[in-house]
Amino acid sequence: METEMTTQTVTLIAAGIAAIASLLSLFLNSSLIIRRERRQQLWQFNLQRVTQLEELAGHIAELLGGYPAIETLEEKVPELLAKLELAAGNFRRHKFLNQSIRDFHNAASRVFVARRDHQNDKDDKHDLEVLFTNLLRTCDEALKK
Repeated sequence: METEMTTQTVTLIAAGIAAIASLLSLFLNSSLIIRRERRQQLWQFNLQRVTQLEELAGHIAELLGGYPAIETLEEKVPELLAKLELAAGNFRRHKFLNQSIRDFHNAASRVFVARRDHQNDKDDKHDLEVLFTNLLRTCDEALKK
């Protein structure tokens, strides 16, 4: 009789341990899933922000690199430059990207002023293209982290 009781006791203890292990496994698994989803949401949010930055910089580079009328530039560029300036603050956490945005903003402002004042902007346009390419590269690097 005592042997049966011992067998039943061992079976109950094993079942209890299995239940605890199962509950612990469920808890850890759900915790890991939540963390992964948060990381994925954060990455998607950063991807969206970086994509918007790239589009904004592309609009500015295209406007200033092309040959639109001065009136068009005076109408559109100041607003785009203001948005770009704010974007630098949004990416302050990423020092290299933040500096890239500042450099591109500076070059774009120089080209805009040169175009508005009918000055030779050939060198400034070249700088703008180089800094635009650098900005895109820095955006890619920021997404890799």
